[in-house]
Amino acid sequence: MLEFVKRFVDLWINNMKSVLIIDSLCEKNNFLLSLLAGLPEDAYSFYLLEQNSKLTKSFNKKGWQTSKIWLGPNIKNIISQILFISVWPAFLIVYFFIIAFYKFSKKINCLICLGLNEKIIITPLANIFKIKAIWLENPDTNYQLIPNIIFKFYKLFSKQAIILSSLSYKKTQLKNLGLSENNIIILPQGIKVASPKHQENIFSDLAKLQPTNFSKKYFTVGAVIDLNKPNQIENLFMAAKKCLTVIPNLQLMVVSEGQEVASQAGQACLRRQGKNLNWLTKKIGINNIVWFVSEQARLKKWLDSFDVLVTVCSAPAVSDLEIILRAMANKLPIIGPRNIGLEDLILENKTGYLLEADNNEALAQQIITLFKNKRLRINLGKTAHDLIDKDFRLEIIVKQFNKILQ
Repeated sequence: MLEFVKRFVDLWINNMKSVLIIDSLCEKNNFLLSLLAGLPEDAYSFYLLEQNSKLTKSFNKKGWQTSKIWLGPNIKNIISQILFISVWPAFLIVYFFIIAFYKFSKKINCLICLGLNEKIIITPLANIFKIKAIWLENPDTNYQLIPNIIFKFYKLFSKQAIILSSLSYKKTQLKNLGLSENNIIILPQGIKVASPKHQENIFSDLAKLQPTNFSKKYFTVGAVIDLNKPNQIENLFMAAKKCLTVIPNLQLMVVSEGQEVASQAGQACLRRQGKNLNWLTKKIGINNIVWFVSEQARLKKWLDSFDVLVTVCSAPAVSDLEIILRAMANKLPIIGPRNIGLEDLILENKTGYLLEADNNEALAQQIITLFKNKRLRINLGKTAHDLIDKDFRLEIIVKQFNKILQ
């Protein structure tokens, strides 16, 4: 009997997939965490090597092992480029033994690289040890900013990896840059369709107002911005100004949503940016119709208050795509910039509208059109919800991810 149990346990352990996640990025990837949490717990064991501790807390909550590492400087200028290239051979030697440890001690079958540094350092080592290498591409990566010699390394080692892109636009970019289309897989970002609980805060009373106070007394245009990143909020302010002649009951709700900033300098910078936005609304003359609110965790109550969501990001990050998906699941029509990768979600005249960036006249006209035609808003919102339910539910995306890991 004991021998049978031992055999069963050995078989179960051998059949489990061990996955190593390597992360040098400065931002927390909530989409990756959702994917990992959605996989069968009895089928996978996860390990994390991380430089900036953005995922560590979430991994520790799950009981997954984490370790601190250093993968070199953020490659953003000539000095960091020279430093990285000079220490790259040493990294290869050091991480050869680290990957060997995880391969033979932890039985790693697969590894996931999030940042540029680990893609260049770890991927050739994964190939040596016959470990499947997966690259998770950030949707807002600007490949034009990657130094030429570093991009040559990136392109070379991409042949040894499976590249996951959440946007068709990003796949096209990579293909045009010379990466093999056969190595690139579209893995759309997904969300749980069920309504999440919201975090109470000082603005909860405002968000709890009866829908009639918003949908009848006011026509509410919503925007969610990350103060840490470039955005086109001024374009929206100018459009709102132009809308007032037609929509006297217009109100603009601007929700700030971004990564946590631990340093005092970072917090001070965000406060300055908030003050600048307040000053800008006064300069344009719309400060009496604009609400600035800070949402720490959940957006459900704010989305319930919106009639339309305007996306003001200059390049969609993981958090921007999550907000758009949640708004669509909430049956909101979406207006966003054209040619930044939102075409998979914002289907022209079906789930919303794509406009040329910085064209506040066109944006104002589109907001006015939606204000005048409630039936149109309802139809766009319903189609958006149906699209999420059909193609972007998290459980659907997790199944696709599970097949990729096999």
